[in-house]
Amino acid sequence: FGQRVRMPARDSIAKEILQTEESYVAALSTVVNFFVAPLKQAVEHKKTIISSEDIVKIFSNLELLLGINQELLSNLRERIGVNWSDAQCIGSLFIELSPFLKNYAQYCNVFTESNQFLLECMENNPKFKRFLRKQQKRPECKSLDLESFLIMPVQRVPRYVLLLKDFLRHTDISHPDHSPLTQALAQVELVAASINKSLSIYQNRAKLVFIEQELNIQIGLVQPHRELLREGTIQRVSCRKPGSVKIYVLNDMIILSEDGLYLDRSAIQVVYLMDGEPEHPFSFKLYCPTATSSTDFVFAASSEEERQEWWTFIENTINAYLRVKPSALLQRDKLLQKLEAKRSEEASMSPVERRRKQREEKKQDKKVKLTRDDSKFQTIRF
Repeated sequence: FGQRVRMPARDSIAKEILQTEESYVAALSTVVNFFVAPLKQAVEHKKTIISSEDIVKIFSNLELLLGINQELLSNLRERIGVNWSDAQCIGSLFIELSPFLKNYAQYCNVFTESNQFLLECMENNPKFKRFLRKQQKRPECKSLDLESFLIMPVQRVPRYVLLLKDFLRHTDISHPDHSPLTQALAQVELVAASINKSLSIYQNRAKLVFIEQELNIQIGLVQPHRELLREGTIQRVSCRKPGSVKIYVLNDMIILSEDGLYLDRSAIQVVYLMDGEPEHPFSFKLYCPTATSSTDFVFAASSEEERQEWWTFIENTINAYLRVKPSALLQRDKLLQKLEAKRSEEASMSPVERRRKQREEKKQDKKVKLTRDDSKFQTIRF
C-alpha cells in the first residue's frame, strides 16, 4: 500500500482558504436563490409573503456581499485551484478586497436587529413561517435554518483573520507574498475589530432591552453610554425573605431583581461596599443611599473566592465611573459624610431611640418608593 503524501502546510492552508470560500459563497447563493429571490418574486406578482421593506430588514445587503465574494472566489480559483505553486501570491487579492469589507460592517451593524425582526415575523406571520419551513427542507439548505445562514457573514471576516494569520505564519519572510499578506492582514483585522465593536454594541443594547422588558421597568435603560458589564445570582440574607437575587452591574447603575421581579436600583456612584455580617460567612453588604433614604442589602457568596470576585468587580466599576465623571465624586463624598454622621448619631442613641428613628425612616422611605404588584415592584428615586 502506498503512503499518503503529506501536503506542505502553506499548500494546505491555501486549499483551506479556497474550500471555505467555495462553501461560503454556496451558502450565500442558497439564501439569495431560495429565500430572497422567491420573496421578491412574490411581491412582484402581488402574492406578498412579506413586504419589500421587510425583506431588506431581514437580509440587509446580503446580495451585495454575495457579489463581492463571488469575485474573490473567482480570483482564488485562478491562483489556488488552477495555477497553484509555492511561489504563488494571494495577499494582493485580500488587499483589493479590504475596501469592500466595509459592506460587512454595514451588515453586522444591523444584524442583531435583523435577527430579532426575523423572529418576530416568524411568530406573527404564519404565511412567512410556512414559506421558511418549506424552503429549509430543500436539499440545498443541508438541514440548516435561515438563522444559521444569516449569521455566516458575521463569522466570515474573523475567519479571514485566522486564515491569513496562519498562511502568513507559513510564508517565509523572503517570499514575495510576505509583505502583501502582512498588509492584507492588518487591513482585514481593522474591519474585524470594527465588526466586533458594532456587534458588541448591538448585543449590549439587546440585553438592556431584554432586562427592561423582563423586569417591566420603564426607566429608559437603553442609553448610548450605558453598558451591561456583569450579571449573576447570589443569596440575599438578613431580610424577611432570604433567597436568590439577580444582580445586574452596569457601568453607571446596579439593578437587583428577585423571582424575576424588579427589586431595587441605585446609581453606581452612590453604592458603597461594606463587610457582611459574622453570622453569614462570605457575606458583604451593598449600601445604596439616596437623597432622602437608604437601602442596604446583605449578600452571602458560596465561597470567599466568589465574595472577593463580586467585591472587586463592583469596586472597580465604581472607581472606573468616578474616573470618567469626577463630578460624581463630590456627590459620593457628601453622601458618605451623611452616612458617617448617621452612624455616629445611632451609636449615641439608646436601643429604644434607635428603633423609633428606624420607624420614622421607614415612613419617610415609603414616600419616595412607588409600590406596585403587592409591593414587590419598587422604583427608588435617586
